[in-house]
Amino acid sequence: MNKIKLFVMAAALVTCTTASAQFSNTGTRNNQRTSRTAMGGGLDGNGPEAGYKGFAELGYTIKVGDYGSGRLAFSTTHGYQFNEYLFVGAGAGVSYFTESEDCGIPIFADVRVNFLNNSISPFSDVKIGYAVSSVEGFYFNPSVGCRFGFVNNLALSVSFGYELHMFDYYLWYCSWHVDHYDTYKSLEGKRNCGGLTMKVGFEF
Repeated sequence: MNKIKLFVMAAALVTCTTASAQFSNTGTRNNQRTSRTAMGGGLDGNGPEAGYKGFAELGYTIKVGDYGSGRLAFSTTHGYQFNEYLFVGAGAGVSYFTESEDCGIPIFADVRVNFLNNSISPFSDVKIGYAVSSVEGFYFNPSVGCRFGFVNNLALSVSFGYELHMFDYYLWYCSWHVDHYDTYKSLEGKRNCGGLTMKVGFEF
């Protein structure tokens, strides 16, 4: 009987000691996590929520290269936020080329990755598709930026990237006849009117 009492007392003592140690460790980890968050080194858990998500972006492209062209651009993207990090969707936009006064309408698939589950997080974004209208051709726009989250899953973003926008390049020719000129154009192939992009976005 005495052996049983001793065994029970020993088991109770070990259980209490283990529970106390676990509680102490848990408290220490929580305090460390709270301290890191307060210092800006942790994750505040305020990244985007899973579900439907939309984006609206306004930006300008600075021309690069011999065939580059400056342009104003607006685009909207809609899709699904799988978790705090990954968004996949599709969208369309309008690009107004300020020099030639032409217009392009890119239609694209979009993948965006947030690097942190934070209200403030860097991200990368890749749009790939095809542009129609007067400037028609392959469209590709990778960019990086920073997301600034607010309440109700709303956020603002600033991003910088490069836009590849292919188009048909023509040369015009003139020929003199006895009483008039003939003019015609020749397709010289595809060219890239690419440029550096700067965008401000709204996430909803």
